[in-house]
Amino acid sequence: MRWLAALLTSLLASALLAGSAHAYTVNSRFGSGCHEYITAQTVLLLLEELQEGLAPDFAVPRDRVTQAFMKEVPNRLPQSATSLTEVQRFLLLSVLIGVRHPDTDGHSLANLHAMRNLHGNPEDKSQYIHALRGKNDDFHEGDRAAVAGTRQAIRAAIALAWSPPAEASARTHRVKVYVDFYGRVDVTVHRAAFHVGLALHTLQDSFSHTLRSDADGLRSIVTVLNYIDAIAPDFDERRDGLAHSVTLDDCFHPAAAELTEAAIQASYELILALQSADPEVALEDFFDTWLSLREGCTLANEFCDNRRWLDLARREQTEPFLDDFFGCQQVRGGTQRGGWLALLLLGAWRLGRRLRRATPPLPGAARPQGDQRRRGCRGS
Repeated sequence: MRWLAALLTSLLASALLAGSAHAYTVNSRFGSGCHEYITAQTVLLLLEELQEGLAPDFAVPRDRVTQAFMKEVPNRLPQSATSLTEVQRFLLLSVLIGVRHPDTDGHSLANLHAMRNLHGNPEDKSQYIHALRGKNDDFHEGDRAAVAGTRQAIRAAIALAWSPPAEASARTHRVKVYVDFYGRVDVTVHRAAFHVGLALHTLQDSFSHTLRSDADGLRSIVTVLNYIDAIAPDFDERRDGLAHSVTLDDCFHPAAAELTEAAIQASYELILALQSADPEVALEDFFDTWLSLREGCTLANEFCDNRRWLDLARREQTEPFLDDFFGCQQVRGGTQRGGWLALLLLGAWRLGRRLRRATPPLPGAARPQGDQRRRGCRGS
C-alpha cells in the first residue's frame, strides 16, 4: 500500500500548494528539474574556470554520503559530465545542491508543512529570492521594487561566495538534502560553489517569474509576477501584478524554449562575470544587461507589446484554491468546488500534466528519453 500513500500525499501536495511550483521546477519523483537542467548546461562549460577561481588546490571530502552523491553526478547529466575530475564533480554537485536549495530547504516536496512555510513566507526577501513581487509591491512601482530586490538577493548570495573563510576547513559546510526512502541527510558542499548555486537560482527564476521584452532579445524585464498575493482570495491583478504562471515555470514547454535558452545564456554570463578581474563592477554591468526594468510597460499596452509572453503566462496561473478550509473552494474566475474529492482530482490532473511534459532538445545536451526523462537521467 506504500504506492497508494505516496499517491495520496502527492495529490494533496499538488492541491494545497496551489497546484504549482513556486519557481522553475526542481528534479523529484514528480517530474524533471529545470534548475538542474539549466545549471548543468552552464556549469559544464565553465568548470575549469570555476575550479581555478574557487578551488585550485582543494581536497575533496571523503565522507560516505558526499561520495555517494558525487558518484551519481555523471549518471544524471549530459554525456560530457562523464569525464569530470573528482574536484569538478564535487564543485558541480555543490552548485546543483545550491540551485535546488531555495525551493526545498532540504525537505521533500511532499512535506506540506515545510513547503507552505517556505513558499508562503510573506517576507519580501523570501519572494525576491525567487524574483517575485513582495507582499506590498503594488502597481508599476512594485515592479521596480521587485527588480531591485532580485538584484539584492543575487548580490547577497555572491557576497557569501566571495567572503574568504578564516580557516581552510571552513571552505566546506554541510547542508540537508532530502533523498527518497532515506529522508534528510547531511551532504558536504563547497561553500562558495553552493552560494553560486543560490545566485543562479534567483537569476533563472527571473526568466520564469517575469515577462521579458522581445525588443532586446529577452534581456530587459517588462513586469514581475506575483505569487504571495495570488494565493490569497483578495488578489487584484491591476494592483498586485500578474499572478505567478505555472506555464512559464515549465522550461521544457515548447513555447518557452527561447526563455530557457536566454536563462542558460544569462547563467553563463553571470559565472563569467564572477571570474573577471573586477567582479563587483562586472556584476553591476551584468545586472544592467539582464536585470533592468523597462519603464512604461503596463497591462494597458500589453507590457510594451509583448503579447505572446502575456498570453503564455495566462495559460495557467496560480490561484487561491482554498477560500475557506472548512467550506467551499473558490477558484478565482471559476465556480465553487466543494469537498476534498475536488482537491484530489485537481491534484491528480496537475500531477499527471507535470509527469507528461516533454523535454525539447537544447544546444549542448542530449534529449532524455522516456522514463529517463522522468528520472532526470542522461541519455545513453
